[in-house]
Amino acid sequence: REVVLLPSLIVLIPGLSLTVAMTELATQHLVSGSARLAGALLTFLTIGFGVGLGHFLVSRLIATPPALVPVGLPGWTEAVALVVSAAAFVVLFRARPRDLGWIFLAALTALQGARFGAELLGPQLGAFLGALIIGVGSNLFARLRDRPAAITQLPGLMLLVPGSLGFRSISSLLARNVETGVEAAFSMILVAAALVTGLLLANVLLPPRKLL
Repeated sequence: REVVLLPSLIVLIPGLSLTVAMTELATQHLVSGSARLAGALLTFLTIGFGVGLGHFLVSRLIATPPALVPVGLPGWTEAVALVVSAAAFVVLFRARPRDLGWIFLAALTALQGARFGAELLGPQLGAFLGALIIGVGSNLFARLRDRPAAITQLPGLMLLVPGSLGFRSISSLLARNVETGVEAAFSMILVAAALVTGLLLANVLLPPRKLL
């Protein structure tokens, strides 16, 4: 079920809003950070309620479908998915079409950096290395090209934010699987904190703008 649900809802899941909220809280922007965090949590609850209601209606109207084991896709499909994702980010963030190559490079760098970090630090803290790499790379892009760092930073973060973990937490809690839900929620907070730490450290190592 989640194989279909997550891709359908990924644009609605506020993983990026949660990460931005924690960044604002970490930088002492308490009012905006608290408001954004509350909005993200409310969105998680709304999505979880909608999914739970839809599942309840389907279970009453249609027979429960058989459980199927998902089949893994070939390795080359990942490259296709990255290209499609980069094009989608151009539309989602209203970027210029000429920035498609930079956005694709940012997505690829963030994904590979997070994978390498997961091997070194574990699956939750691996996002720290991905955020650090994309943060430094985006700040370097801003300094050299005199363009906003968000052009490459936001698409890279979209592949790292823990939105799916938040959705799984809400889904597990609605299914009364409290232990799994709490564990997923803790993992979501840990990943978000790792992303924030990586971005803040990137800004310390390489500020996005040249000093005058």
